[in-house]
Amino acid sequence: FFCSVPEEQNEENEVHVYVPIKDSVKGKDVECKIMPSKLKFAIKGEPTPIIDDALWEGVKTDDSTWEIETVEGKGRCVHITLVKFKQWSQWEYLVKSEDVPADMTITNKCFFDISIGGQDAGRIVFGLYGKQVPKTAENFRALCT
Repeated sequence: FFCSVPEEQNEENEVHVYVPIKDSVKGKDVECKIMPSKLKFAIKGEPTPIIDDALWEGVKTDDSTWEIETVEGKGRCVHITLVKFKQWSQWEYLVKSEDVPADMTITNKCFFDISIGGQDAGRIVFGLYGKQVPKTAENFRALCT
């Protein structure tokens, strides 16, 4: 799924969620339950819900809606419009489980020996976060060896 907050001033109280679906999915196959602090979205017959989590902040359930539509560049989607309980609040994420701290595990260390004017000035040691950015960490490590 993907989420967007409209740029138009008159719609800053809404969060829009788009879930791509197959052409065979009909409205009766969609299970969308919008609760004040939780969203559950599933397709009947699928083993697990696509979204089943606490929302970043509260929503007005009576004003929030969903519909099936075609989105340019994305195809057929279920468009969920969530009306924020706090109109001007900024949502960093759709659901709270997306707010996961970065994995700061140092997987490798590299170093640069520094000299200034031919005199040894010391060593700079770099810790590489290989679980967070594995390709970048490996490429940097390879360049240092």
